Amino acid sequence: MELAARMMTAETPDIIRAVVDAAKAGDMVAARIVLDRTISLRRGRPVAIALPAINCPHDIIDAASRIVGAVGRGELTCEEAGSLAVVVEFARRAIETADLESRIAVLEARNL
Repeated sequence: MELAARMMTAETPDIIRAVVDAAKAGDMVAARIVLDRTISLRRGRPVAIALPAINCPHDIIDAASRIVGAVGRGELTCEEAGSLAVVVEFARRAIETADLESRIAVLEARNL
């Protein structure tokens, strides 16, 4: 295994050069390999949607409503809305964690 890895490492520059040369000569498979490895494809796109600052559970409802409305108006795709929903869910969990921490602190203080 180690020998094979060293051989591949030693040959890598020659292999890369051969693929680049083939791409330059018009080999579309080689061109795709080069492009796939050198240009990162952007997943998604930046979206502009006004969301509230999420500081309490009520803000989560407002944010979700705005996301759903944007989908209904065709401003966001369902996939984009799903990605935003993940962000809102992250905020919800942070609020929930902070709330639980506060409740536990109160309970512990009562028992002292």
